[in-house]
Amino acid sequence: MILNLDPQFRPWSDEEIHFESFVFAGGEPHVKIHDNLSGMPVNVTHRINSFNDLGLLCVAVDAISRMGLF
Repeated sequence: MILNLDPQFRPWSDEEIHFESFVFAGGEPHVKIHDNLSGMPVNVTHRINSFNDLGLLCVAVDAISRMGLF
């Protein structure tokens, strides 16, 4: 499964993971993954154009890790 964090960047056409991302009032990014990913390998894609993009990537990787997929 693929977690494409940038809607304009889709290098693979595998099944995409549905997620929601937003920024808290203090500027912290947040990702909420809507799919059940138990036991499935996950690839994460993103284009880093700013520090906020890097933060979103880090939060997404942490969320997947907390789901026990790494």
